[in-house]
Amino acid sequence: MVPADAAELSLRREELGRLVQERAGAESLEPAVALLDAALRKNGGRIHPRSAWSDNAEFFLFAAILILGCRTYFVQ
Repeated sequence: MVPADAAELSLRREELGRLVQERAGAESLEPAVALLDAALRKNGGRIHPRSAWSDNAEFFLFAAILILGCRTYFVQ
């Protein structure tokens, strides 16, 4: 990551954190969240944003492993 992009990402995160600590209203938080999201989309690549399909696939894979593990332990 380019140092300028890392600095922008850090600045956006700190700004949002400050607003949350100050318990700012939604009218202040929404623009800050939008700016942070834009910075994450610019620098996140494949990591941000995660699609609903990848979240669902991860959930079902975890559930299948858990079910098979429980079935193996209790039934067999």
